[in-house]
Amino acid sequence: SLVDAAIAAVARRLRPAFRRVRRERYQCGGRCYDIAAFQHRRTGLILHLIPGGEGLMGSAPEPPSGELVRGSDDERPRHEVRLPPFLIGERPVSQAIWLAHPLPAPKSSTRSTLRLARDWLLGEDGPEEPARPKIHFEGPELPMHGLSWRLAQRWVSGLGDGLRLPTETEWEYACRAGSSALFFWGDELDDGWLWYRANSEFRVRPAELHRSRARWNDFGLVDMSGNVSEWCSDEWFPSHADAPSIAVPRRGSGSELGVQRGGAWTSDAGECRSAARWFGRRRYLTNGAGVRAVASLAGFEPRLERST
Repeated sequence: SLVDAAIAAVARRLRPAFRRVRRERYQCGGRCYDIAAFQHRRTGLILHLIPGGEGLMGSAPEPPSGELVRGSDDERPRHEVRLPPFLIGERPVSQAIWLAHPLPAPKSSTRSTLRLARDWLLGEDGPEEPARPKIHFEGPELPMHGLSWRLAQRWVSGLGDGLRLPTETEWEYACRAGSSALFFWGDELDDGWLWYRANSEFRVRPAELHRSRARWNDFGLVDMSGNVSEWCSDEWFPSHADAPSIAVPRRGSGSELGVQRGGAWTSDAGECRSAARWFGRRRYLTNGAGVRAVASLAGFEPRLERST
């Protein structure tokens, strides 16, 4: 079939760094996709091949009333995005995989203690980058958490083979999986689909719990809502105004803030909506923040059109 031929062509491009492990049909919100999964040979990470296409990003201009669905101005304007196919992790990176591939020790700073304190007090710079995450709940199958943006970025890019953080556009496109609803499963809150403040008992859970219960989205991805939030590669902007419609990271804000998506075990339900976004200082550890790896496909990378 055409789908088989396309997957086979992708598999050839991904060798030898990745190997194809399965193809499954996923259905969640009324849609249905055949999704191929590939394993990164060196780390064991499983990534799903996300079909390219168009979709909506952001919240509607006049959403229904109520705290859960209201959204905020930083999620607007809603706009169409266009993405090529790409790979994204089936689940957040686990502690077992993270710890099996430790980061190299950061270089020591040449700044004096007095200068560090001065810069921090003036807000010109943060404290020195932490050398390791602040893990609150230990377990090999639990998602890695307590990450700063810089730790997440250094770790993923250090794996090589084109692995990186997702752009914010890629993240929301993958989360929605074709849905324009509040959550990838629909507009109604359902505790069976996510771990958040009301049902998590304030602890992180293994991603396998939702996969084993078929609580995935239409692209076969688990825990896109709740459990751990996920760092994106973009700098923080207070709205989607002038946001790119393709999968390139947004830069140029001059801010030290990075973007987190998805919500965590400590989040309210509204913070776990597909459009919800918030920020964190990129060098600070964030308790509920994890990471999900992404890789572009050679020959399909998005390019910004030149203005004339």
